[in-house]
Amino acid sequence: MLGACLVIVAAAAGYIGLREAPPESAPLAATQIDLRRDLTPGEQGIYADLRVAYEEIGFALQAGEPLPSVADLAAQGLPPFVADNSAAARGGHVWRLERQADKALYVGQKADAALAGSFL
Repeated sequence: MLGACLVIVAAAAGYIGLREAPPESAPLAATQIDLRRDLTPGEQGIYADLRVAYEEIGFALQAGEPLPSVADLAAQGLPPFVADNSAAARGGHVWRLERQADKALYVGQKADAALAGSFL
């Protein structure tokens, strides 16, 4: 029994010692940020919320619906567009929809710069 345990431990140690080191990540350009290290916790939360909202907006557009307004997104309860305690804790952004030539942008203007920056 003890011999089997030693064989398992030796095999695991050998595997760990022989495996390759993970590849180094490419250096970021001056205009890029690392989402893991360069965002505050509030900004990371907003980013996660925006990824979910992006999917929901995409589903609406695929269904033939018009681009939802900020009020529509808030009425659906989609963070970060809902003005609730969570939004306040993440910087209290005020959201608006800006339309440009062939684009539409949701802009989140920060209310508390200490918690989070603005989003586009």
